[in-house]
Amino acid sequence: MVLDDPNADEELLKLSSDRAVFKDEGFRPFAEKFRDSQDAFFESYAKAHKKLSELGSKFEPAEGITLD
Repeated sequence: MVLDDPNADEELLKLSSDRAVFKDEGFRPFAEKFRDSQDAFFESYAKAHKKLSELGSKFEPAEGITLD
């Protein structure tokens, strides 16, 4: 399992919910896909964010979040 990967960053906090997404049969394909491809995660996130915006969700701060 990815969370028990000896190559994983030991500094990262790992919660029981992190393990749960890999045990759940319905969610596991997504967890593995996003684990293996950050690009796939961001592509899916962008689609979901766009859809939420179209449905009227408001995000704060309005200018978005930037990583410095």
